[in-house]
Amino acid sequence: MGTKTFINQAKKLKFMAKDTCSSCKKKVANMRGVTSFMCPKCGKQEIVRCPECRKIAAKYACPECNFTGPN
Repeated sequence: MGTKTFINQAKKLKFMAKDTCSSCKKKVANMRGVTSFMCPKCGKQEIVRCPECRKIAAKYACPECNFTGPN
């Protein structure tokens, strides 16, 4: 039971580790309106979006599969 909890916490920390916007490369730590999600195509890379890039629909690219969005 303790090992499972540790693995889940490690996955959560890995998912939250990226702290720059995937589009504009601004630091987003402690910024309101930030979103992060796994690449819609490959699911291997985390995409992080700051509020400004979300608002203007700035393009981002997945470094793993080169998927670009928003579509």
